Amino acid sequence: MSWTSTLPSRIRASGIHFLLSLIVFLGLLFIILYRWYPAPFFSTDGGWQGVRIMIGVDLVLGPLLTFLIFNPNKARRMIVIDLGVISLIQVSAIIWGVYAVNSQRPVAVVFWHDSFYSVKAEDLASQQVDLDQLRKFSAAVPPIIYAREPVGEEEVMQTLTLGMNKGLGEWQQLHLYNPLQESLDRLAERALAIEEFSADKPWLKAALAGFLVDRNGVVDDYLFTRFSGSYNRAILIFDRQGNLLDSFVYPD
Repeated sequence: MSWTSTLPSRIRASGIHFLLSLIVFLGLLFIILYRWYPAPFFSTDGGWQGVRIMIGVDLVLGPLLTFLIFNPNKARRMIVIDLGVISLIQVSAIIWGVYAVNSQRPVAVVFWHDSFYSVKAEDLASQQVDLDQLRKFSAAVPPIIYAREPVGEEEVMQTLTLGMNKGLGEWQQLHLYNPLQESLDRLAERALAIEEFSADKPWLKAALAGFLVDRNGVVDDYLFTRFSGSYNRAILIFDRQGNLLDSFVYPD
């Protein structure tokens, strides 16, 4: 029997595989969007890059292999073996993709000097920091934290040592962390003068105007701050109580 004669069966098997893969993918996508990379961090810190890998692995690789290998004329035992091998390859690739996406997610967003920065798990692992320790600074996901200036000779030396030996910036060092709500006056002092800052940025002026109309507010009701992610930049918008409300992600 020719390859083309088995085409309907191959398409049907591949379609079933695709639907099953889609269910798995949507479950993972929910976790990525709402737990690991909530807005704007999906756009700024590699969430989209990770999802593209998972689309290729979960929605393309598995169904494609099924389409190429599945043959209804084979013995049932051989069909089971073929599908088992395909599933093993796909599951292994998905596990790798999930690990890669999870390892690059921001586990904290920390304000230092005049900007927020994303902090990854690996940045804290070198300090033997349990991620649960971040909860004492913020209940947000990811936690939003203020990094203060080091105080005293001992703390200055500790900060410099971590910087030189482990390549950690001040925003990545746990001993400098404070709850953001305890440092709102400093955040306000270093916030952007958003109207002046957006004067030569038409996209930002339009985004700001839309935000203020939607909120029925004025600029002085909010704090606008820079944010530097792993892949992109954004402006984070806080209310005067230090709650993150929205963001403007820089266009690519």
